[in-house]
Amino acid sequence: DISNVAKDWSIYKQWIPLIFAEFFDQGDNERDLGFDVGVPYDRANCHPCEMQSYFIDFFVSEYLCTINVWCPRIGELLLANLQANKGHLEANSSKKIDDLWPESDPIGAHSGRGLGEVGD
Repeated sequence: DISNVAKDWSIYKQWIPLIFAEFFDQGDNERDLGFDVGVPYDRANCHPCEMQSYFIDFFVSEYLCTINVWCPRIGELLLANLQANKGHLEANSSKKIDDLWPESDPIGAHSGRGLGEVGD
């Protein structure tokens, strides 16, 4: 899962609604069972780009910096993609999933209609 955030934006942006489909399905199940639902799993309150930025900051960045020490050619590419992707995420941080992928229902994972596009 952590490798996707360091891939080219054209690939990474397709992965985001898929992971949130899983998260939101889990949140729906938790809500149906009467549990409190955490923000990443709550389709009504989650801002996916903001959540992905946190994921990069708190989990992925240090990992990729370590890769860069041991494998600089690969690390530099991954870190460059990571920084570019973070810029795209920050530009869309206040948007909800349906604003980013309007063709989805609720987020494109179950409809077979495909994914919408996040602006470049």
